[in-house]
Amino acid sequence: MDENIFLHPSDKKALDALKALPGFDRLTRLFMKQFNEKIFYGRLKSSAVKIDEKRMQTYQDMLKDICRKLEIDVPELLIISNKQANAFTSGESRPFIVMTSALLDKLNDDVIYVVLAHECGHIACHHVLYRTLAGILLSTGLSVFAPGISFLVSIPIKNALLAWMRCSELSADRAAMLCDGTDKHLIDMCMRFNGFSRIFITPFDREAFLDKARKKRETEEKSEKKVSVSDLIFSYETHPDHLTRALTAREYFRSKDYARARDYLEALWRHVVPKGMVLVKEDPASYIGKDPKEVSMSLYEQGFINTETEAVTSRKEFTSKVVFVKREGHRDLRQGDLVSLFEKITIAYGK
Repeated sequence: MDENIFLHPSDKKALDALKALPGFDRLTRLFMKQFNEKIFYGRLKSSAVKIDEKRMQTYQDMLKDICRKLEIDVPELLIISNKQANAFTSGESRPFIVMTSALLDKLNDDVIYVVLAHECGHIACHHVLYRTLAGILLSTGLSVFAPGISFLVSIPIKNALLAWMRCSELSADRAAMLCDGTDKHLIDMCMRFNGFSRIFITPFDREAFLDKARKKRETEEKSEKKVSVSDLIFSYETHPDHLTRALTAREYFRSKDYARARDYLEALWRHVVPKGMVLVKEDPASYIGKDPKEVSMSLYEQGFINTETEAVTSRKEFTSKVVFVKREGHRDLRQGDLVSLFEKITIAYGK
């Protein structure tokens, strides 16, 4: 399965920006060289309870169902005693999920399913390495792994890590909704983390919560200040605020992107190729500046059988090179789109 079908656009953009920062590539190499995943896992497991068919089978069954849908291996699931309701995923080579005892007390099974699907979404999106790196570096400081990186370099890296982590949460939320088939349990999760009772949340409560989120957004959009107070507060957080997250979930659930992704994934779950549809596996922006014949072949290999080339006026450096690729009736073609097999794709090159 291609995770681009549900990857949030801001996720990839923020990660690309992070990777482009001076010093980040070196920091990542040093981290991977010095961080011992086995020791970290061993210490955590020594104080945890492993969930399997013999212990709390309900959660193990949930996990198997989610992993089948996201087409990933089933990770280990651990429960640790902690008064803070939380869950996280770690382990790049051997991912595992950790839930706290307080989380099980705070949430009902429908919402715990969404939490597990969200964590599995991080695995499916290949977030785990950078999230593990971020979690450790943000708590211990960059100097632990890279003492040679200056303070002035470390500040942008820290801020970019936090920004990407918030964006990556939105991709994992999308994965959770696709597995769950609804947005209401993810919204319930946001509400419960925002202080609502575990016992009872009505449809009316959800809509009131979303209405509050809309009013918050409207207020911030009308503000003359370029940076809102909430932006400043949450710029130091690893997750978006609960109101924003719930509203983003609702908007995605009601979008065409969700419907296309759900149709595509359900076809995969039934082991049926979506009839007459093709998934755009590559980022069309990567075609710009390439030879039109090379791009045409790449699209053909993905399954597109109706492509044409078109010469357009362009800058001198794009003469005989691809300027853009568009769908019939559309200007853009995006990675992760589901497109009709017979839809015309135009490869425009400079003249």
